[in-house]
Amino acid sequence: MPNGKVASTVNVGTVYSLSGTILVTSGVGYTVPANTPFTVKIPANSGDILVVWFLYQEDGYTFRVDYAYSGVPS
Repeated sequence: MPNGKVASTVNVGTVYSLSGTILVTSGVGYTVPANTPFTVKIPANSGDILVVWFLYQEDGYTFRVDYAYSGVPS
């Protein structure tokens, strides 16, 4: 993120798809302010695929509104 800041971790409860299907019931994520550019750095191994979910919270519900991925399975 700008100025070398690191994203904060956050516990995530149940995440729903936009159609209402439960995708996961718990996990850990990172929070980034809206309209803030960020770079994902991970120690990847050959054949790894990075998947980034974009989540939105409203009225106590968390929805996956989009996702992106990078990498090609070997």
